[in-house]
Formats: sequence, structure tokens, C-alpha cells
Amino acid sequence: MIAVYHIITSLLAPFVVPVFALFAQFSKYKGKGLSSHFGVVPETPNDGRPTLWLSALSSGELSSAIPVLKKISEKRPDIRIIVSVTTDSGYEMARLKLDFVDQVFFHPLDCLPFSWLALKRTRPDLFVLMDTGFWPGFLHLLKAQGVPALLLNGRMSNSSLRRYMNLKPLILPTLNAFTVLYMQNESGVEAMLKLGLQEDKLKQVGDLKFDSAERTPELERSRLRDIYKIRGEAMVWVAGSTHAGEEEIVADVFQSLKRRYENLILILAPRRIERIDAVAEIFKKREIPFLLRSEFRRTGARSADVVLLDTYGELSRVYGIAHIAFVGNSLIAPGGGHSLVEPAVQGIPVLHGPYVENFIDSANALGKAQLTVSAKDAQELEEKLGVLLQNFGQLAKNAESLLEPFKGASDRLADLLLESLPQK
Repeated sequence: MIAVYHIITSLLAPFVVPVFALFAQFSKYKGKGLSSHFGVVPETPNDGRPTLWLSALSSGELSSAIPVLKKISEKRPDIRIIVSVTTDSGYEMARLKLDFVDQVFFHPLDCLPFSWLALKRTRPDLFVLMDTGFWPGFLHLLKAQGVPALLLNGRMSNSSLRRYMNLKPLILPTLNAFTVLYMQNESGVEAMLKLGLQEDKLKQVGDLKFDSAERTPELERSRLRDIYKIRGEAMVWVAGSTHAGEEEIVADVFQSLKRRYENLILILAPRRIERIDAVAEIFKKREIPFLLRSEFRRTGARSADVVLLDTYGELSRVYGIAHIAFVGNSLIAPGGGHSLVEPAVQGIPVLHGPYVENFIDSANALGKAQLTVSAKDAQELEEKLGVLLQNFGQLAKNAESLLEPFKGASDRLADLLLESLPQK
């Protein structure tokens, strides 16, 4: 099966180059890093330093990896760390937060000529993949060249398991290319076992999000309040990582609650910034005035009842000025959810819908700690949001102490990665 995959990708490679090059021109960064997609990644010198290559799809996955990479860099400064990403948001975060690594570039497309060239130029001693993004051809080449591959923060929902079971002849060899798969939770381990992976390849180590989430410092909160012109009596609702269909619900709920809470402010951040025009149209149709966050850079600090966050890397800090948060991809089936930890660490009530399958363990744990609240539909979202707005002053919690038992995965994984790195 993998031989057929390599043959097909090799035949497609000449056609992929011009098509992808055209597509990349509409991206903020992909056009500038175009050659990396075709395997022409920065070449690592043959100087005897061990090379660790970490790959993350987007900013969410990369943010979880940062504490691990920092600990590795501190413990073993001789290790060369190179990082590849897939999306613009991932590249933006890498530029801002990974000044201690040696190289950052876009991950090569999974075509045999591109993957082979990238591995020849980097010569990694250890490859680490964050969360998801299983490229069959690339992982097969790593195994063929004897490069250990590890999966970090692995997770698998029941819906993903059902899809993978239908592709088992391709998926199982791909997953078996990993030396070890470090999973977030027990349900992920069980899903991998059902796919047919050997038990000795699987280890449960916890969710890295609990280590990567940081409470927004008070100085930064004050700066953000000034930028958004948040008055002392204002109540801020941050709706983060929303998906198509959820913005309409958020807009309607906001419009309804605004009649009761005149000082309510909404900051909405769609999961994909590329959808910002469609999201803006939703508010225009409802005649709800709004501002784009990017406009602040041109006009200076502004005041508005609704702000659409169309800038990279700011959502986690903006949660710090919220009184209440809602995390998207959870209200409309099939959903799956996004991490609830970033808003929870700010010590505010966090709402989510019923479809949080990808984060069910952390959702249950945070729910038991009374840091999160589930709403089954739009009506319940409005009802529970209204109750929380009425009582948010009584709901302040010491989130740092409540989250403390969940932390520590980054320390454990940094040590495990260092143990897995071949000695030179």
C-alpha cells in the first residue's frame, strides 16, 4: 500500500508544484516559504550536533509544544532544534515565540521527492509530531532511514477512529511507523488499541495544554483594556475559536443579552481568520456595529460593543480581560471542541457546547473542578450566560491552584524525548 502511495505522489509532484505555488500567493507566509513545501528546507550543517525536528500543524499544536522545547533547550543547549509548521498561524506563532530554536520552516508536502529531499537536507536524529498530521509517505521514509519518530499529545476521537477504521490498511502501517505514541488520555490509548497498535507503543502522559496555558499578566491585561477601551463597569464576553454556524448563534445571543446588559461587550475570534469576511457579514445583516481588531493598528485604540479578532496569536491573552468565555466548535454537530484550558486558567467561567469529543477528558475534569459549564444548544447558552453574567463577581476562582494537579506533562515529555534522542 505504501509503495503505491509513493508512486502516486511521485507522479503527481510535477503537477502539485505549479498548483500549490499559485495557491500560496494568496497566503500571508506560504509564498515567502514556498521552497520549503517542495523539500528545499534550510540545510543543517554536519557539525556533530544532534538534531531534533518537531512538526506542528498550526498555532494550537505549536503552543502546546513550546514548554517542552524550552525545557529541552535548557537541559541540552547542544541540541539543534528545527521546527516545521503547516499553517500561517503556526508560522506566525513560531516567529514570535521560538527565538531559541535553530530553524523554522513550512513542512514539505507529502510527495516522495519533497519528503526525501527535506530529510536529506536536515538529517534529523529524532522526529517529533504534535497531536495530528499523519503523513504516510514522510513517516515511512523516517522509518526506512532509521530515524525514531514520536507522537506527542496524541489524541483520537470516536469519529476519527471510525474514519481510520475504514482506511486501516493505510493508517495502521503509518501509525506503526512511530516508535512511541504519547497520548493525552486513556480514551486515546483505547482508540489506538482498537486500530491494532501494539500496547508497548502507547503511553499516556497527560495533556500539554495544561502546561502551555498561562494566566495573562496584570500589566498585559491593563494594556488590553486600554486598547479595547474597556470601561470599569463593562462585562466582557469572549467567544473564541468559533466555527461556521456558531457565529450566528453568538450574534443572536449577544443581541438578546445586550437588551438586559447594556454594558456587555463581545470579542469574537473565529478559529480560521480566513473566514473573517463571512463572520463580519453575519453582524452586518443583524445591524450590529462592530470593529475589526486589525483596524486598531491603523486608527489606534477604539471603543466598540463588538470586536472581531482578525489578528494572529492574541486570543489566549484576550481571555485575560474576559469575565466569561465561550469556546467554539462545540455547539453544532459533529463539532469536536477546542482546548478549554486557555480561558479556564484565567479564572473565569468557561462555556462550551455538548460536542467536545476531542477534549472530553479535560472537559469532564474541568467541569468537576467547576471551571467549565456545558450548554446543549443556543437557548441554553443564552440562559446560562445570563446567569453567569448576573453572578460573575461571585464566581472568581483560584484557577491556578485548581489546575495545578493537571500540570507536569511537559517536564515528563522533555525527559522522554531526551532519552529517545540517539547518542552521537
